[in-house]
Amino acid sequence: MMIFSLLAYFSGDWRTLTRTSAALAIPAIIAICILSESPRFLIQRGRLDEAKRVIQKMCRIDGRNFDEAGLDRVLAEENQILLESKSKGRSYTCLFLLYFFYLFYTTKFAKYTIALGFSLLVTSTMTHLLLFNMRSFSGSIYWNAIFIAGIPYVMNMSIALLERYVKYVGRKMIHCGVLIFAEVWLVAMIFIIYTGLGRFSLLSSIASLFIMGMCSQLYILNKVVSMELFPTCLRPRSIVFSQSFIRLGAVISPQILLLGIFWRPLPYALMLILVVANQFLFHFTIPETKGQPLNDHMPGPEELIFRNICRNNASRDEMILQDREATQKLNENED
Repeated sequence: MMIFSLLAYFSGDWRTLTRTSAALAIPAIIAICILSESPRFLIQRGRLDEAKRVIQKMCRIDGRNFDEAGLDRVLAEENQILLESKSKGRSYTCLFLLYFFYLFYTTKFAKYTIALGFSLLVTSTMTHLLLFNMRSFSGSIYWNAIFIAGIPYVMNMSIALLERYVKYVGRKMIHCGVLIFAEVWLVAMIFIIYTGLGRFSLLSSIASLFIMGMCSQLYILNKVVSMELFPTCLRPRSIVFSQSFIRLGAVISPQILLLGIFWRPLPYALMLILVVANQFLFHFTIPETKGQPLNDHMPGPEELIFRNICRNNASRDEMILQDREATQKLNENED
């Protein structure tokens, strides 16, 4: 985004900007052609020899020892699990209408999916709410765009170092810290707008820029947590489902901005309520995933979300039937 702001400033017109941006994508296309598939994907497709070559290449690049015997044993175990799952006739690649069904397969999965989707919905709504209101920021729009892109770089590097070298800094702490930061700045913006303190317009702009910069952490964190919570076969659809709420947030945010017609601080006050709700839902629903082993296999049918309901209904019907039989016997004895 920093480069794009500079390109927009020097291009002068949209046609030149579009061509320049398209030319910058050529190195990315070349890089994608060079990259190999992930070993997990190859293992799930039964292409064990290719997976072995990719892992060997990864070890060579990382400078690690390649334990071929240990890798062959792990690949054989994974292949056996794959064959057993296929023999049971269970497939988690279903029709389009049922594509996201397994994200709600268990109560635990359903909670994770709802919490992650709501988190990205609130994050996207807050980000776009501030972006649509950039005209009220003081300073050049190009410099503001550069700041919006530059702040995440600084925060990404800082949080990455903290997460790596400080043990108690995990996913939930980062999520909570970013939201607390956003809440403080939102309260400050509500106060500035409500009191009409024009001399603090620069402070309001800085607050908005820092909130948008900090929100970039939540986009990354939600994707990482989604990959660490769900088994391998559900990770892509979990990311797709949760990130669809980013588009929904872009649709909702202009409508929230219109609430300023009734009371100027109202959009930010409503945003503050959503951020607090997001903080509590994420904290009490999502477990800490830092340092936890990745889940590679789906839960069994005994954990199906509706199984307990069906079991309870069956038990209730059985009790009613037994009660009726006992009543009938009692009536017969009385007769």
